[in-house]
Amino acid sequence: MILNLGSAIFNAETASGGGTPAWGTEMGQGDGYRFKFEDYESLITSLVYNSIPNPGTRIYCPLGKGGNQASDYEFVVASKFNKIFVNGNRVHDCSFILLVVKKLVGQNHVGRRTLKYNPRITLDNQNYNERCFELIGKTLGVSNNGSWFISEIYSKNQDELHFTAHILDKNNHYTFTDSQNRSKVLASKIKAYAEAKEENNLKRYADRVLPDEHLQQIYFGAPGTGKSFEIKQVCSQFENFRTTFHPDTDYAAFVGSYKPITIRVPRYTYMGDKAIAVKDELGKPIIDSKITYNFTFQAFLKAYIAAWKEQQNDEPKPVFLIIEEINRGNCAQIFGDIFQLLDRNAAGFSEYPIVADDDLAKELGEKLAGINIAKHDEINALYIGGKDLVASVISGINLLLPNNLHIWATMNTSDQSLFPIDSAFKRRWNWKYVPIDINPKDIETQQPLNWKFEVAGNQYSWGRFLEIVNPEIYDITESSDKQMGYFFAKADPTTGIISEEVFLNKVMFYLWTDVFKDYDVSNEKFQNKKENRSFHFTDFFEDEEALSNFIENFGLEILNDNSEDYNPGDIEDSNDLSLYNEYQEYWGKVKDFVNNKLGSNIASQAPLKQNWYNIHFGASGIVTFISRNTQTKRLKVGFSISKMSKHFDKFKIEEIKEYIPSSIERTLEKNILIEIAKTDVADFNSKECMDWIADNVKQFYELGKKLISSNK
Repeated sequence: MILNLGSAIFNAETASGGGTPAWGTEMGQGDGYRFKFEDYESLITSLVYNSIPNPGTRIYCPLGKGGNQASDYEFVVASKFNKIFVNGNRVHDCSFILLVVKKLVGQNHVGRRTLKYNPRITLDNQNYNERCFELIGKTLGVSNNGSWFISEIYSKNQDELHFTAHILDKNNHYTFTDSQNRSKVLASKIKAYAEAKEENNLKRYADRVLPDEHLQQIYFGAPGTGKSFEIKQVCSQFENFRTTFHPDTDYAAFVGSYKPITIRVPRYTYMGDKAIAVKDELGKPIIDSKITYNFTFQAFLKAYIAAWKEQQNDEPKPVFLIIEEINRGNCAQIFGDIFQLLDRNAAGFSEYPIVADDDLAKELGEKLAGINIAKHDEINALYIGGKDLVASVISGINLLLPNNLHIWATMNTSDQSLFPIDSAFKRRWNWKYVPIDINPKDIETQQPLNWKFEVAGNQYSWGRFLEIVNPEIYDITESSDKQMGYFFAKADPTTGIISEEVFLNKVMFYLWTDVFKDYDVSNEKFQNKKENRSFHFTDFFEDEEALSNFIENFGLEILNDNSEDYNPGDIEDSNDLSLYNEYQEYWGKVKDFVNNKLGSNIASQAPLKQNWYNIHFGASGIVTFISRNTQTKRLKVGFSISKMSKHFDKFKIEEIKEYIPSSIERTLEKNILIEIAKTDVADFNSKECMDWIADNVKQFYELGKKLISSNK
């Protein structure tokens, strides 16, 4: 579990004041303070495994302002760990107490669970944590006056508690110039450690909290480049509010307004000065429907209120307002006078506060009533005139964006915007271009995604298709705005395959109805050679071979639907590289031998998966394959019909049997799969082995052609 930045720090202070460690990290954020269990499943399991009975009577922990508000909290679980580690090193002769508390009362955050690791926590009047922190410092090689901090707590094997720690100064106290400097220094330390240890979660966290991200930022680029995903990676751990602009979005839909609602109220009649409920013949009160007006807070005000409530903390957390498709709405109309607030000063607050109208001031005053801003005086000091501006903000009279409110947006450059963004609005944003990456990596594993797309039972590299088609789009349109990003079409998350239906109805539809609609597409890659003209979009529905013919124009390599791309550029181990080279050389020989013996060039692809070297022959889902296992020395030749093949529905296994010699072993898996195997191969390079391969390939290849021609 990654801790709140600076919540467990030793011998460090901020010159401008504040920065006292909170000794706790929230486990819930948002509606109902639900926490993401998958983020720290092992830690929660360990907390239960090492839990202490009756924590309410045995545990002491300073809670709330001044540490004297324990009655405002419920002790959910307390746990004692006896095996302690820091940065992978065992810390001997100490134990540590972790405590999860739930807030019961207060104006804010009621129901939130927080993990507490305060050094002053005691169990049965004995302090374990303070001594444990001392020994952790010694294990790190830090003196008693040295400065260090903890960024992460996690568990292993249910009974081990691990800390990730970073040294600021081994021998001396550390002083930050201000809170921004504090965040930057701490996050930089975390990032350096994460890069050295290849800890991807910590590195992403450090990248998110480093304060070089602009408060107002628009991510722009071609469709499918991952703009929304990139924002999500930064914002997901913080409170965020999302909205999407469209031509009908207005100020009321973005900020808020009074809206009519229907309520049910009893009917009354009056006798003199008394109101008497009217009842029906059965004596039940008569209920009428009545229209009244309530103020509805929209995304902007929800984020605004949340951000100001965070200002009650010395180190307020970021709050994000996310605007999708910002250029699809009339920004001048939508933002209205809020436009003035987008000018930020050096501290990140609005340079020019605005006055709220009376209705809005009343509603905001009710929502913000009673909150105490931690840096009340410091914020007021940013503005001349000596006015208590913070008090005016809390009362709702003035609107002022706080320095923890981030407004981020996305914009597709391909959109023909109905409302161009004017230069005055553009100047108030940082613009971040998101380029097209044709070989992106999985955010968790850092391995290439290697998505494929399917056409007529064959699979092709999606990245390679983009690599070829995007330059064609640029040449035709003379613009990169219409090019496609890797995430333009979504692959099945379990297989990494973009289905033929998605490819046709999203990718091809986009190319013909959006990209090429105003252009003469005479390029050879877009020629329907069968009709001796350019492809029409309707061709792909009227001719079942048209889509396959289109893909053939691109010269894409057919990939095995059960294999994974093997990229020698990713190989670091010299043994693996030599194995790959051997594999390439051997199958090159096999391809030549088989093609020569059969008298035709039918070999198509040679991918590598796990311990099997595979080579494939044929197309359209009718596949003859050879596999060689590097460990068992097993060699097999097989025949499969992919379920994605356009031929698949024509075949039933019982009907296929009549074409298959009785000597062939039959295996049914996800595909129809028939194979013959030869084991204990003495020499894969012998002519006897090569003849065996070629004879069986020919047998299965002819079988495939026979099945297709039989039209079964």
